[in-house]
Amino acid sequence: MIIIKIAWGLWNQMFQYALWRVLAIENNSELKLDISSFKTYKLHKYSLEKLSIIKNYTNKKDIPWYENSSSNKYIDFIFQKIKNIAILCNPHHFQEKGFEVFNQKILDISDGTYLDWYFQSDKYFKKYADIIRKDFEVSIPPSLENLEMIKKIQNVNAVSLHIRRGDYIKNIHTQSLHGLCTDEYYKKSITYIVDKVKKPVFFIFSDDIEWAKDNMKTGFEEYYIDFNDAWKNYEDIRLMKNCKHHIIANSTFSWWGAWLNPSSEKIVIMPSVWFSGYTYDTSDLYPDGWIRI
Repeated sequence: MIIIKIAWGLWNQMFQYALWRVLAIENNSELKLDISSFKTYKLHKYSLEKLSIIKNYTNKKDIPWYENSSSNKYIDFIFQKIKNIAILCNPHHFQEKGFEVFNQKILDISDGTYLDWYFQSDKYFKKYADIIRKDFEVSIPPSLENLEMIKKIQNVNAVSLHIRRGDYIKNIHTQSLHGLCTDEYYKKSITYIVDKVKKPVFFIFSDDIEWAKDNMKTGFEEYYIDFNDAWKNYEDIRLMKNCKHHIIANSTFSWWGAWLNPSSEKIVIMPSVWFSGYTYDTSDLYPDGWIRI
């Protein structure tokens, strides 16, 4: 059995699942998803069930004992110290040490392994891109508003433009790690699109959409997606992937919105600086052909 831990926001969950799906194809071993972390993690919820994924989940006895955390923050503080030692002592527990580049060895893991962390590179799953895209189709019909917007998107040279603020503004640690995409980045990106795309129409997505309405003006026909809340982020991804071209933020949310678009003609622009406060090697985060500005 091979188990992968599913955690954090939808976009992180998608990277974790995509690796799991590849291992399911490449191995004859049984694979399961561990979603137990959402019992105590409240910032995000488990969101993959809205997608067309394979739903094969662990039960408590499948999970290493040190992954069964309590709901008491004081016990968890001590438990985390014990857990770190347990991971080091368990040869069948693979945990990335932080944000890491593509690791080929992960695709050759043996039976009985428990995988934990981000795995943010399409090099893990681009061989099976068609299958991953099919699994990540939203499994429920769009609302009337979303359906009307999809029709509008499909009838123009639609460009998704994503502005990430939210926790990048409110959370000091996240702000220091990521920083915000600058006005200059968006101006250069819009200019690039306008030079390449005839009559572009911009569809603007943001977790601070009112700020975007006041501050993001493309100078072209534009629509602000203001009817999907944080618990319906899968609807925004569905809208994004239907656009023909993409300007993404330093956020794996819009990364997925662009990647799920299967067109070989798409233009995807992404920021050349993904982390403002750290010097991580992000070379494997950039799919082939995407434009860095």
